[in-house]
Amino acid sequence: MSIEEYEYRGHTITIGQDCDTESPREWGHDSTILYGHNRYTVGEVSVSDWEGEFYDLYDREPDSWADWVTFVTEHKQAICILPVYIYDHSGLALSTTPFGCRWDSGQVGIIFTTKAIIDKNWAHCKTAPTPEDIERGLRGEIDTYGQYLSGKVYYYRVEGDLYDDSLGGIYGDIDDDVKAEAQREVDAAYEREAEEAAKVARCVTL
Repeated sequence: MSIEEYEYRGHTITIGQDCDTESPREWGHDSTILYGHNRYTVGEVSVSDWEGEFYDLYDREPDSWADWVTFVTEHKQAICILPVYIYDHSGLALSTTPFGCRWDSGQVGIIFTTKAIIDKNWAHCKTAPTPEDIERGLRGEIDTYGQYLSGKVYYYRVEGDLYDDSLGGIYGDIDDDVKAEAQREVDAAYEREAEEAAKVARCVTL
């Protein structure tokens, strides 16, 4: 779905919403999202999947997200846990901090990771992640997933004499990320043309 079309250095750039991109949770991640919602799937594990296990362990049903924090800490080896909030109004948004709207938002789950996951996924790194690194990573995963759920994933198409191509699956701000990336490609095409012209000029002088 096209959002905007404009001219840049003799090229037509079209910006649109990418409706064909896959969920970022399909790429691989350092976490598990445990959620409870009767209309939306916003994670890997629904509380209903683990309610039986919870009851067997504690001889009662969970009645708060604090109960689930205890559960994943004691029985899923969670080492970092953050709340997940949802805002449901003309689209969905996710965050690890409250939205501040008492009517259309609230906690929908938790996101957590384990030492086993971190050790596996960070094995290629020279240094182990700090707790701050791990928490920052979980917040980033929710930010990206929230952009996906709210439709803030874009594509650009550039048409012109020097550059003609497109790219989708871009997360972020339209101006700072999508337009900037498209314009960098046009700028790079002009730089390549200038370099080729300079090479030809040098050859002629020789």
